[in-house]
Amino acid sequence: SFEERLLPFPPGARLLLYSDAAIEIALESDVLDDIGLAGVVSERAAEGLDGEELLDRLIADLRAIGPIDDDLTLVLIGRR
Repeated sequence: SFEERLLPFPPGARLLLYSDAAIEIALESDVLDDIGLAGVVSERAAEGLDGEELLDRLIADLRAIGPIDDDLTLVLIGRR
């Protein structure tokens, strides 16, 4: 079962959808997880990059954190 929620999506908002590969990057004693990914995304989003550049930088950041052992999918949806 899934929880359903409605959230505002005002102009300038962005939604990042990602596969589990983004949160299962191995760290020394654990994995990156949702909170770790949110931190990486927050740092890059604060830079005000456009969609394609933001995704390119996020992928580079994730690769720098550790090896990606699965297929990685990131989809960024924005509202103008």
